[in-house]
Amino acid sequence: MLKTSLIYGGIAGAIVTAFMLSVSFYAKDNYANFDKMEVWGYVSFLIAFSAYYFGMQAYKKNFPAEPFHYWHAVQLGAFMTLVTSAMYVLAWVIYFKNIDPEFMEKYIAFELEKLTATGASAAEIQAKADEMSSMQNWYKNDLLMALMTFAEIMPLGLIVSFILAIFGKRKNTYTA
Repeated sequence: MLKTSLIYGGIAGAIVTAFMLSVSFYAKDNYANFDKMEVWGYVSFLIAFSAYYFGMQAYKKNFPAEPFHYWHAVQLGAFMTLVTSAMYVLAWVIYFKNIDPEFMEKYIAFELEKLTATGASAAEIQAKADEMSSMQNWYKNDLLMALMTFAEIMPLGLIVSFILAIFGKRKNTYTA
């Protein structure tokens, strides 16, 4: 199970990382719309998680004698999610720390400008500024930044794992 998790989780991680880095490099000096970038990021997660289905099928093919029921499939999906998430977090931390350390300032400015454009009150804008400032402080701590980044990808990967496990489990083959 470990080998399959590393291979297919690694494939998904490479897809997510490549997409995240390409979009980030493209938009590094022109963050015109963070909302669209966020949507495309989650779309890339879902595309990458399709590798989990192939990982489950490969596991069933390579280990035909082993039981592979729903919870086995969930376990395999969770391991693949862990590998994918770790690759994504590592790539993001390296990118943020070394290539675009001003990312948070740009993101905060974007969010506050968006809120101002909607006609929000000064109190709402200040509340959002305080919230964003808190998030910026969390990003100064590497562990908190890594945990926040894990929180972006890990839950969706686990949800996809639970769903794919329905289709990935081995059919019962009882002999009488």
